[in-house]
Amino acid sequence: MAGQKVRVVVVGGGIGGLVAAAFLAQRGHQVTVLERRQRYAESEFLEAAQGINLTKNVWTCFGALGMTSDFEQISDYGKDCTVRKHTDGSTARIVNSLNGHRFVHRTDLLRLLYQYATTAGATVLQGESFTEISETSEGVNLKLQSGKTLIADLVIGADGIHSKVRSHIPSAKHIQPVLTGDCTFLVDGPKEVMQRHVASSALYNDGVPPFHLWTAPQRSIVAWTMTRHQRYHLQMNDHSYGTGAAYGLDEVDTEGAFVDRYPDMEAFRRRWSDFEPALRDLLGETVAVTKWRIAELPELPSWSSESGRIVLLGDAAHAFPPYAGQGAAMAIEDATLLAALVSRSACSQTMLSITRAYENLRRPRIVGFRDIIKRNIQQWSAEKPNVEAQQPSVNGAIPSGAQGAWSTMERYQWIDGYDAVAEAINCHFDAKL
Repeated sequence: MAGQKVRVVVVGGGIGGLVAAAFLAQRGHQVTVLERRQRYAESEFLEAAQGINLTKNVWTCFGALGMTSDFEQISDYGKDCTVRKHTDGSTARIVNSLNGHRFVHRTDLLRLLYQYATTAGATVLQGESFTEISETSEGVNLKLQSGKTLIADLVIGADGIHSKVRSHIPSAKHIQPVLTGDCTFLVDGPKEVMQRHVASSALYNDGVPPFHLWTAPQRSIVAWTMTRHQRYHLQMNDHSYGTGAAYGLDEVDTEGAFVDRYPDMEAFRRRWSDFEPALRDLLGETVAVTKWRIAELPELPSWSSESGRIVLLGDAAHAFPPYAGQGAAMAIEDATLLAALVSRSACSQTMLSITRAYENLRRPRIVGFRDIIKRNIQQWSAEKPNVEAQQPSVNGAIPSGAQGAWSTMERYQWIDGYDAVAEAINCHFDAKL
């Protein structure tokens, strides 16, 4: 590959896949993205409740793409989180952040990343997927549903928790996601609905934009505004969901979709009826919610094939519950680091060395977030949550064997201070895991 462009096929045109595509295409590589959905980044998809919280570690990645200003134009900013008592909404405490948060609708972000990837020269094939993958001495061959064949030096599996690419990594091919028993319900309150009632109007206008957390026995809610303060987005977490009995359901299978619409608002309102009036007002005008059964992926022995030519990122490699606000961020960090390593070293290193280095650098950070998530769930789902005491410390080893309690600021420094491009620049290659 010395002196040549790297031929890259990215399977999955979601956030992580498009970040990788944009970064690689900007640096002159030949990039093709396969996305099974048709017209997936168009306006009709904006109706689904899909808010994302992104912190400075992600802004640094976007800076490497030159899209900082454009990202700020589509996102809302919030500095600190107000922890509210779930019964009456009174303030329990303020959790101060280091650099703040930016909140964005997933579709808005997909549109922007799609624009950056295609403008840089990446080809995005929508409504397309592969039927076969095989490795040869010349690279990786992909047969597509359309009948076409692509040849790649590197295939990046960015195709989510149900990854098809993962089945082509021998050590990971039989590993399937496992439901945790938690469920997150996603609700959007349009500005006009929030301002229709006294209680919800006060909640909506409490800060510009507001960023709130409620905890109750076995449940928690995180909420913020997005789409330039036009929507109030709630992630309502039920940590004792099980098979859905409290919602009139009996979901025991793991084969169906983990995300779908839930229309029984009467049962939903009963389950959340002990929360403050502002939330009851909003739910009183909500006709359906998005139900997301939470699953995680057991740790994979390897994120890449034996040759290193097929590699996973994001949920395809390490899906975990969304209770650290860093799921999308990890896909973005993965994509940025991997693309930066390829761009830096494709002429001097084998794909095996590059993908092994990528995995060696990323695994400790993923382990750290898994630890944070476990402790957040313990705090948020306690039978008698002590909201005044939640924070300011996170206990345990986060990351790389660090011991003892971390203050809130130390945790934010570890999260926000990560620079994926700097990791790639400073990397010392070793093909061993």
